[in-house]
Amino acid sequence: MAYECPKGYFKEDIQSQLYFDDLHEDSELWLIRVPNDINPTDLENHQITLNNESEILQGNDGKYYKCDIDKCYMQNLRLVLPDKETKQLKEVNKSFKGSIQITEYELPIKIAEDDIKMELEEDGANQNLDNNIQSEPSVKTVLRSTRRSQLMQIF
Repeated sequence: MAYECPKGYFKEDIQSQLYFDDLHEDSELWLIRVPNDINPTDLENHQITLNNESEILQGNDGKYYKCDIDKCYMQNLRLVLPDKETKQLKEVNKSFKGSIQITEYELPIKIAEDDIKMELEEDGANQNLDNNIQSEPSVKTVLRSTRRSQLMQIF
C-alpha cells in the first residue's frame, strides 16, 4: 500500500538520505527538532546518551548545543520514507520512542576571584571595602568584574 498525503497537504520532492529499506527491525525512531538557524551538519557524528534528560554537546562548528531528551512514546506520529527503487513513500510501521530538542547553548562564564573587586558607591564617590564603612540605606554595594564590565547591584 502506497502512502497518500492527507487532504490539504502535498508531496514534497526531496533527495532523501534515509530510505525505507535502510531501517532494520531493531532500529529506533526519535524525532529531532532543530531550529532553522542551526545547521544540522554541525552535529553530525556526535553521540547523545538517551538515558539522560539533557546533554551539552560541542558541535563541529565549535558552538555548544543543549539536547533536551523527552522519552515519550508517540503512537500517533508516523514516519514516511521513500522506497530506494520506486521512490514511492511508505509508512514505517514503528512509533517514535521520544524527541530530542536541540538549541544553541552558552556556557556559563567562569570568573576568577582575583578578577573581582568590591566597592561601595556613595554619592558618586567610590570607596574600597577595606575602609570598614558601615552601610546605610542610601549606599549601594556593587560587584564589578574587571574582565567583563558586568555589574550586579545589591541594594
